Amino acid sequence: MIKSILKNKIINGDSLKELKKIPDETFDLIFADPPYNLQLKKELSRPDSSKVKAVDDKWDKFKNFKSYDEFTLNWLSECKRILKKNGTIWVIGSYHNIFRVGSIIQDLGFWILNDVIWNKNNPMPNFRGTRFTNAHETLIWASKKEGSKYTFNYQSLKCLNDDLQMRSTWNLPICNGKERLKNKGIKVHSTQKPESLLHRIILASSNKNDFVLDPFLGSGTTAVVSKKLGRNYYGIEKEKNYFEATYKRLKNTKVIQDEYLDTLQNNRSKPRVPFGSLIEMGLIKPGTEIYDQKKKINAKIMVDGSIKYQESEGSIHKVAAKIIGADAGSGGCIDYSNNIQTLLIDCASTVSASAGSDVDLCNGSSVAFSGSGSGSNVSSYSWSPNTEISSTSSATPTVSATSSRTYTLTNTHENGCTSTDDIVVTVTDGPSITTTTDLTTAANTCGQTELEISHSGTGGSGEWTYSGGNVAFTVGSSTDATVSVSPNSSDVNTDITMTWTVASGQVCDGATASKVIHFNQPTSVASPDTYTYLWGGLSSTDITTGSNWYKWDATNSMWARQSSAPNASTDKLHVLTTDNNCIHSTNTLTLGTATLASLNVGSSATMDLGSGTITLNGDLTNAGTITAGSGTVSLTASGDQTFSGAGTTSFNNLTVNKTSDNLILSSAATVEGTLTMNKGNISNGSNVLTIGTSSASTGSITHNSGSVLGKLRRYYATGSNSSKDFPIGTASKTRDATIAFSSSPGTNQYLTASYNAGYPQLSGEDLYAGLPLTTSDGQLIQNYDDEGYWEITPGSTSTGESYAAGINSKAYNITLHMNGLTGANGASMDRTKVRIIKSAGPSHTSWEALTHGSISGSADSDYTVTASGTGFSFFGAGTDDDNALPVELVSFNGSCNDGVVDLSWQTASENNSEDFEVEYSRDGIDWNLIHTEPAAGFSTELITYNYEHKQAISGDNYYRLTQNDIDGASVIYENLIINASCQSTANGYFSIFPNPSSGSFQVVMNNPEIEGVANLNITDTKGNKVFTKQIIVNSGINMYVIQEALAPGIYYINVENGSRTTTIVKHSIR
Repeated sequence: MIKSILKNKIINGDSLKELKKIPDETFDLIFADPPYNLQLKKELSRPDSSKVKAVDDKWDKFKNFKSYDEFTLNWLSECKRILKKNGTIWVIGSYHNIFRVGSIIQDLGFWILNDVIWNKNNPMPNFRGTRFTNAHETLIWASKKEGSKYTFNYQSLKCLNDDLQMRSTWNLPICNGKERLKNKGIKVHSTQKPESLLHRIILASSNKNDFVLDPFLGSGTTAVVSKKLGRNYYGIEKEKNYFEATYKRLKNTKVIQDEYLDTLQNNRSKPRVPFGSLIEMGLIKPGTEIYDQKKKINAKIMVDGSIKYQESEGSIHKVAAKIIGADAGSGGCIDYSNNIQTLLIDCASTVSASAGSDVDLCNGSSVAFSGSGSGSNVSSYSWSPNTEISSTSSATPTVSATSSRTYTLTNTHENGCTSTDDIVVTVTDGPSITTTTDLTTAANTCGQTELEISHSGTGGSGEWTYSGGNVAFTVGSSTDATVSVSPNSSDVNTDITMTWTVASGQVCDGATASKVIHFNQPTSVASPDTYTYLWGGLSSTDITTGSNWYKWDATNSMWARQSSAPNASTDKLHVLTTDNNCIHSTNTLTLGTATLASLNVGSSATMDLGSGTITLNGDLTNAGTITAGSGTVSLTASGDQTFSGAGTTSFNNLTVNKTSDNLILSSAATVEGTLTMNKGNISNGSNVLTIGTSSASTGSITHNSGSVLGKLRRYYATGSNSSKDFPIGTASKTRDATIAFSSSPGTNQYLTASYNAGYPQLSGEDLYAGLPLTTSDGQLIQNYDDEGYWEITPGSTSTGESYAAGINSKAYNITLHMNGLTGANGASMDRTKVRIIKSAGPSHTSWEALTHGSISGSADSDYTVTASGTGFSFFGAGTDDDNALPVELVSFNGSCNDGVVDLSWQTASENNSEDFEVEYSRDGIDWNLIHTEPAAGFSTELITYNYEHKQAISGDNYYRLTQNDIDGASVIYENLIINASCQSTANGYFSIFPNPSSGSFQVVMNNPEIEGVANLNITDTKGNKVFTKQIIVNSGINMYVIQEALAPGIYYINVENGSRTTTIVKHSIR
């Protein structure tokens, strides 16, 4: 703030706040009338029972002495800072506070010059009669420090006191009469000070043009007297009604003419002329009477400039000295050291001047004076001062004043007399915006739902308007000098112009001041609620700094800048990229210890997980980058939690200890430190969960419970004896795999493992190639577990997931956890006969045996098998499967063509098979052998058999198969009976036999509507597809056996081929 801007201003504001804005060493004199802390607790009454208007205002009340002392120390400290080095301060008070104030004045290093007693001539009576009447107040006068060269107009005070030294007891009345400010008969201010008191203080301790401060302006007496005495003033008043009263009072105050402002001390420097020259110049005529101030003594002027009084004659100096010596009570006041006499010589009877009426002028505008004279022709005009005036010698100059002043017109008349008149120009500044903060920058306005704007308070009353967007006035009204405004949610990120316009009928009528404000807002996130926080990072990277965060204000539909950081379990955190400059581009969020409901990182945004423990109760969405930090993310909540997004997500430590349900990874993630699995599964499917980052930093897994239901990747160290466990499996069973290398697997090599449900597929068919086989320890392997298989693929940072990685050629030991496995067709497995088989990648064309190592465990339901080998692949639990059929029959079909039934059947594998017998029946009850077809014996490939029955009859023809083993065992396929009808019809049919069934039934199609490759589908009553199988549909009769463990209920069966679908058949399973 520039010091010149402060001059002759009053401010409606809090003293402590406004004092802090003022530069050091600004004021020559300070007068302070602070709250007295009167401690009145009861009403006062006069003897006639009428109430006394005492000081019971809110501003005079303090909680206790401590709070009053703190208040006093604060404002006195600021006053000392802004007082010039040779300035002085006056503080007035009563017995309630003055002693406490005086102590603090001394503590702050002021040097007390006097304590002055203001003895009130007309004090308020003591109505209670319980103590002495309080008839005085005490003033403390102090310099800024000891040795200051302060101002004290001793001679002026002495002359003011009838040439006696002014003492420190002043008898002055309290403020009353016309001087007292009232509103409808009621005192405006309870402790208005009289102008006589301030006149004496300001006259005694300041000079013309000095700068005077009153930090508790009240009714404005200090400013009014300062203006009259030619001093510059600055006042601060908190109460608006006092401020407005002072403003009006100052406007009606006129400055004393400049020539009368010189004090006795200053008169010594004025130039003098001999008194006789006034006679010679014709300015005074012989015979003119002169008299003293009290008009008790008069003398006449002689032609030679001497004066005659009674019997005394001589020069004016000699005669005046004799007269004053003879009559000290005449009231004269002479400084003999300079031969100065004060005489009144009156020309008013002959001439007069008129400068015109006083003018109120708006700063920046101009006014034309209209000077004139009377009594004698005016020979010349002279205006002073020569400041902001177009001409000093014209009767009608134009004035463009920027500050208030008094202009004096001096007319010189033809008779030699001069006359003067003053015109006061009171300049009112037009409005100006006093809000210095830039209200458009991101740092000042991002997330601010309310902005404060003020104008100077001068120029008169008016009103705020806005353009460019709509705002609501949240503090104050549109006619207040200081207001706070909030935008509509549709008008954020828009320049809004706030304009103050002075109302009509005032000095600055129509003058305006404007300022552009801008409510900057970051782009919102999808569906925010009252728990949603957005990272701004405008202050730092610290999560605990409230100003770094925005929170969604659902009421106003916008983001609000915060003072406190989120740390509640319901808080949802979002991190986005920089937007509208409201999100710092380099202040990456670093999380610490916190409990959060959810976490969302936007595209291209970055977040560091920090060093604390983050308890996440909900989902994590990452479209940007999450760096691991050095802390831990802990999942302990119930219900599924999902990590999703296309970004890069890394954790230092990740702990899964859920009370229920799973962690679902919908995107890849990396744990650089330790993955701890205490409770709950990690369901990730094909989204790879990686532990470690390289062979130098392999990470670790602490596994107590749960499985990874998808791909788990682990890095191996470059040294020997490197072993890693993969806790993969199903939702209910952990079927972990442990792979160990006796020699170094290489640099930055890794394995990716998963446990996959069902049989591995080769060209759409279950993989059986290579079976049966015999392991190196002589165990026959005919089949393998049908619940699932282990898929382990090699890779490295240089090759990616590839069988070309160096680790694929390294020898290893593999241990598989056969937890709750059953054999083919649900049969139990003898653990002593289980061996690990593999189908080498990447082609996986057939099964082969590993070198068997050992079996550990005492129960067939839970044990491990260890083997050794090289090369990675599919791994299965192979067994001799004693309960499995020697032949796996895939299909049996027949069709009648021109009276000949063409029969065909397919096997997926055969073991120890001798032949197939084809039996025929006319009614499906009595059967006859019509053909024997040799079998393949041993096979793991798909084999098709054909036979033509040329003795078919017109009508129904039933066929079934019997398979015979080499060792004499036989299997009759009772559930695989087909009916090849040779009836001539264009209509086909689609049926189920038997219906209802116990879960094993035949699907029969005759002359089907579709042919070729098709899907046979079974759907439940809710429309869920519970079973599907790829089949080959031929013309004529087709029969398919279904043996599926479906729950009892109603199902619907159909066959579809592309866009064509057969009739849907309802089937019941009991």
